[in-house]
Amino acid sequence: MWVYYWIKGACNIIYRRHGDWHTTYHRIITFQISLLCIGFNIFCFFTITYKLEELLEDPNIFADFEFLGYWQIQFNNAVAVCVFFAWFKLFKYISFNKTMTQLSSTLSRCAMDIAGFAIMFFIVFFAFAQLGYLLFGTQVRDFRKFMDAIFTLLRTILGDFNFHEIEEANRVLGPIFFICYVFFVYFVLLVRDDPYWKL
Repeated sequence: MWVYYWIKGACNIIYRRHGDWHTTYHRIITFQISLLCIGFNIFCFFTITYKLEELLEDPNIFADFEFLGYWQIQFNNAVAVCVFFAWFKLFKYISFNKTMTQLSSTLSRCAMDIAGFAIMFFIVFFAFAQLGYLLFGTQVRDFRKFMDAIFTLLRTILGDFNFHEIEEANRVLGPIFFICYVFFVYFVLLVRDDPYWKL
């Protein structure tokens, strides 16, 4: 069945240049991940059977399942991504509903605007994350790695921040960093792009 959908998706890409390309790619990605998961499941079954046979022959031999444990985690991640993409297929089946059609058409019309805003937002956001990492990385636990700085600044957008730690790390640059970040990221980027400003 997956071969049929994969071939059908490839034909859609070739013959419909401007048509339904995003759902075709979605279908191909979903079935490739599914194929990978099926293959890994078969591999696990035979490998575990072989290891258990070795273990039953000589119980004094240590059976190392660490390799399979690592790949089982990767398998779980692949299945999670596959199920995530599969849920988006519901949009296709509920398109008869007027409300759901409005939702999908709104998302498709504003995709370019969202992409442009995301590029602008993440340039400013990563600049502040790098600045926070370099300024406070050695003194504040939340900024000790660049990825930690990114998550800390995302939490700051949601209102979860520890202002006193960055103030104690640097009495001058700490408050300046915090005020500039809140001003630029929240007020300038998030609020300024609100459609009500255009009325």
